[in-house]
Amino acid sequence: MGTVLLMTQGTGGDLYPFMQIGRGLRSRGHEVTLITQPNFEEEVRGAGLDFASVFQPGQAEALADGNGGGSQPEGIINQRILEACMYVYNVIRRRLGPGRTILVGHYNLNINAQMAAELLGLPYVTIFPAPFFLMKMSVIEQDYLAESDVINEYRTCFGLQPVRDWRDWLRTPKKFGLWPEWFAPEDPRSMFGVTPVGFVYDPRMETGSLPEQIDEFLADGRPTVLITHGTSRPYRSAFFSASAEACIALGIKALLVTKFPDLVPSGLPGSIFWCKYLPFASAMPRMDAVIHHGGIGTLNQSLMAGKPQLVLGFGYDRPDNGMRVQQLGIGEYLPSIRWRPVPVAESLRRIRTPEVRERCRDLALRQESAADPAAVACDVIESSMCESGVVAAHN
Repeated sequence: MGTVLLMTQGTGGDLYPFMQIGRGLRSRGHEVTLITQPNFEEEVRGAGLDFASVFQPGQAEALADGNGGGSQPEGIINQRILEACMYVYNVIRRRLGPGRTILVGHYNLNINAQMAAELLGLPYVTIFPAPFFLMKMSVIEQDYLAESDVINEYRTCFGLQPVRDWRDWLRTPKKFGLWPEWFAPEDPRSMFGVTPVGFVYDPRMETGSLPEQIDEFLADGRPTVLITHGTSRPYRSAFFSASAEACIALGIKALLVTKFPDLVPSGLPGSIFWCKYLPFASAMPRMDAVIHHGGIGTLNQSLMAGKPQLVLGFGYDRPDNGMRVQQLGIGEYLPSIRWRPVPVAESLRRIRTPEVRERCRDLALRQESAADPAAVACDVIESSMCESGVVAAHN
């Protein structure tokens, strides 16, 4: 058995797959530490995993206040950045196990994580949470190339050799993606190979009884649409207002779920019910369709429930996820310029057809019969440990 250090940063959508993979690795006898943001500590420890902060003390607060950046004069190493890199390195170094240790990082932490793995002689695996982020790798290569002098100056401070071929450096780690192969078939022209393992999720999450008020709201059996932007705020409040007005125009009920009261449209009729939280895994089977932001986790929950999806996506991977939903024939995608009641109502009408529903059922069955994605991810990580044959030194 070995030691696995998982490293991620972002929203709950970035955290939960890592937690599920961590549970799987722990059940196989490995020591597992999840290195992430301090606000996730309780959830990580509650999952039975060791926790370590990816931030220095006070760094998370500085970032939240917008004071974590600052300009960097050309050719001069920023002491704050150097200290942050050293902090991450020491967090990893202190948690090396007596046997094989492997570092597994979210792609957005790649520069720090891969350099730390180099320094410590660790095998390193990169996780991509959605296909869009893999497509960004050619852009990241160009960014690294443009900042090559500065990055190599940092590498020199750590005793690492300068990188001359950034594409080759980025290709080095084994990579896997948190989506099934059919969701984003690999482009043979891609310069960065990735192993798709499937949508990694915890089937126990967001289950449980629905609140009594929700049960009463759904009791008449009329078609109901779920409207959600996950745990985040939308780019525009029209996400909720246009969705609610579209449902009203079509004469269908809706459950509007957001923890931000200021985003709830005023004067909602009785056919639209607002709540701050809903156990989606329990609620979605009772929905007629889902309007959501395009987060990969919500997309998978809708898919598992076999429900048509309307993705109002903006930023990050969301538009790309939405376009893939449309290409698969299980829903539609609307860019932010079309977040208006009429286009939303037209899309809702089109996705609530027998043909789309049948396609949704087919893919839901395909998901249900697939191998456990978290187990496949654990297999990839374990194979990387065995292939390396490296026992890291305690520096």
